[in-house]
Amino acid sequence: MQAKSFNLKKFDDVLNQMIVPNFQQAPLWDVDNRPMTKDRWEATVRCKKSLLDGDLDAVMTSEYPRTEIKKIWIESYKLGLRPSDKTHDPEEDMLRNENLMPFAQIVFPTIHDLGDFNKIPIFMNIHDRQGTFFFQKTASGIESYFVQEFLFSNEPREIRKSGLTSHLLCKRSMCPAVLLGPEHYLESDLNINSASAPIFDAKGNLDAIITLAYRETGIPWEKDAAEKVSTILTQVLLLAHRIQTSIRPPAERAVLVAREEIPCPDLTSDPPIIVVDPAGMIMGINPAGRRFFPTLPTDGQAGNIRRYLPANSQLLPLIQTQAQGIISEVIGSPPTTGLYSVQIRPFEAAGRSCSILLFANAQESGQTAAPGKYLPSADCFNSLIGESYAFRNAIDQAVCFANSNGNILLTGESGTGKELFAKAIHNCQDRKGPFVAINCAAIPRELISSELFGYASGSFTGGDRKGRKGKIEMADGGTLFLDEIGDMPYELQAVLLRVLQDKQVTRIGDHVSHQIEFNLITATNRNLKDLMESGQFRPDLFYRISMFPINIPPLRDRKGDIKLFVSYFMDSCGQNNPEALSISHEALRILEEYDWPGNVRQLENVILYMMTIAKSRNSKVLLPEHIPNIVLQSSPPSFAPGEAMDTEKAEAYGTIHQVEKVMLEKVLKEFNHDIPLVAEILGVSKSTVYRKIKRYNLA
Repeated sequence: MQAKSFNLKKFDDVLNQMIVPNFQQAPLWDVDNRPMTKDRWEATVRCKKSLLDGDLDAVMTSEYPRTEIKKIWIESYKLGLRPSDKTHDPEEDMLRNENLMPFAQIVFPTIHDLGDFNKIPIFMNIHDRQGTFFFQKTASGIESYFVQEFLFSNEPREIRKSGLTSHLLCKRSMCPAVLLGPEHYLESDLNINSASAPIFDAKGNLDAIITLAYRETGIPWEKDAAEKVSTILTQVLLLAHRIQTSIRPPAERAVLVAREEIPCPDLTSDPPIIVVDPAGMIMGINPAGRRFFPTLPTDGQAGNIRRYLPANSQLLPLIQTQAQGIISEVIGSPPTTGLYSVQIRPFEAAGRSCSILLFANAQESGQTAAPGKYLPSADCFNSLIGESYAFRNAIDQAVCFANSNGNILLTGESGTGKELFAKAIHNCQDRKGPFVAINCAAIPRELISSELFGYASGSFTGGDRKGRKGKIEMADGGTLFLDEIGDMPYELQAVLLRVLQDKQVTRIGDHVSHQIEFNLITATNRNLKDLMESGQFRPDLFYRISMFPINIPPLRDRKGDIKLFVSYFMDSCGQNNPEALSISHEALRILEEYDWPGNVRQLENVILYMMTIAKSRNSKVLLPEHIPNIVLQSSPPSFAPGEAMDTEKAEAYGTIHQVEKVMLEKVLKEFNHDIPLVAEILGVSKSTVYRKIKRYNLA
């Protein structure tokens, strides 16, 4: 497409006239939050052609795209970039950038959760001020990644290379941004949909930008495309939130965790909190902690907590052994000296172990022990949310089994909180060793044996010269948690069985066995009995690990708990928001009627999405219009008492179910009614498939 020549001064005049709306008040997606339509697509393409033809009046008066996009288009053209130019090849100037690796380490485990895109390549970029971390996810996993040079502060160079991108829009607006198809400047990005979200440091400065993008292969204005765009926006917001939290200093994160998660209902809103390492060195302290220990230096060199405890303190051994529980001691400096109840909680951040100490007056806290007496925590499960009968029954079982010394098997769908259950069980057990977790599905097949069993010196080229302990050996004296046990390679199952029988582990390449003692908790979202029947899981291992089975119910079977989760996520996700948000009854009703195939994890994503949309519109109430389309389109419409369903609503509701029925019928037929396989393909549980079969009479 050739552009006509014209006076570039006119560009400057137009740019000066263009008033970009306040981004902090503008919605994320578009002025009315609508997905792409055919009319909008065609209007955007015509507007770009007008730009190349020099018809700036047509560009200015075009309804689409929005003003901030047009502005960057004009800047791109003025800098000499044309839509027909090739995208800059990042491999031309690859540069290793260590600053981005912490971000990548946080994101890598999370990218496996993007299950909605099993057959579509996902591109992810993380931009900071020095570089760009890039990788691609395909159906088989992470295909490639590299780090490229990128001058974050040199915006004209960025525009000259790539034109308009969602991360550039995000950088300018300092808030999340979405670009759809032809809104991108380059023709090579015509079918790309992308979403970017900012990551801020502790002082509120822009630290990095994360982007998710995919190439739309279907019709871009149909329902399926809108759902995918909604999903990547939700996911990128969640990833940004996780990164922003994870990059805080370990001690600062520990203080936040203590304030949010340690139950202290009878305490003031600001209890003294101190974070210490196993040697007692003070790593972090909140303002109330400084008031509690007024003799602490103010230069940041707080030293060792031993200086502020009695010589015969029983707290120090508990800190050294990473115990969890409550102890009462005479602590403090005048005028705060007195008998205090100290809640102790182990914590790990950036590979460093520490303990969180929360202090309260022993009489006021209601959680007391005789002075010097240590009580294991009776509140191990208080951080788990839920009041439904099915959920409380699972907790009752866990409390009963916690100190049985038998192997516990947790079953439940993905996103139900199996690891949280495992940690709660560990915290209630007598063993005070470490909690060591390993995800059998997330580790490459060729590495899982060395991760589990360790290796001796000289076993591997490039390995640690002294050898390395495996996860099993690291769990000695504590708890070993094997998540996704159903994905453990068959050949390793026999080795694990022998370890469980003999209580000994032998490192790869070694001839010496190490005696070990640990509690075993395993978890899976798969049906192990089906795997046994198909020869993928050893029956003898199944009976060994399932002495005490606990099923954690899915969220759709505990609808009464949804309101509790909504309240919790609104509080936790909005901790940096000075204005509290509420949720409307109608929006809550829609959330309670949705089936939540992704369970609690999906609900957390949706609440974060809704809060971000509401904030961008200056709304203090979460409304139905803030709910992602994927939830709205799966929820039945609401009607006032006595109101009849009008024709348009009836047709829309009927169409959704007709599409669902046809899709389910097609998949059932194609895979010969193999229910486990159909459930895996559709991304839902088997019980959901059975329920839909019954609803649509497809048996």
